[in-house]
Amino acid sequence: MDVKETTWTPERMKKHLDAKEAQKYLNKINNKNIKRSKYPLEMQTLVREKVTELPSEQLVVIYLTFWENLCEYEIAKEIRTTVSKVINIKENALLRLKELMAEESQRELCIA
Repeated sequence: MDVKETTWTPERMKKHLDAKEAQKYLNKINNKNIKRSKYPLEMQTLVREKVTELPSEQLVVIYLTFWENLCEYEIAKEIRTTVSKVINIKENALLRLKELMAEESQRELCIA
């Protein structure tokens, strides 16, 4: 049996490694057990309103994460950035959203 030497171009090698890395990341994410609790409709509506107040970059990441159910890797591919950047944007967006929700609850306390 003759063995032929096979060489891959750098582009093909990168594509192969990216696909392997993506599959590994997706397997890791899909194997996590995520508990999702149900929130009252009023709370859901309020969160949707407050999400629209986020800066556009954060809004896109939050939308793709929670409404489209994409993982960080898939979002990074969609918006053409790195996974670490997506994670950072998501963390900042969630902190900002938490602040907006706290402001809303303070406003409700002042009215009552």
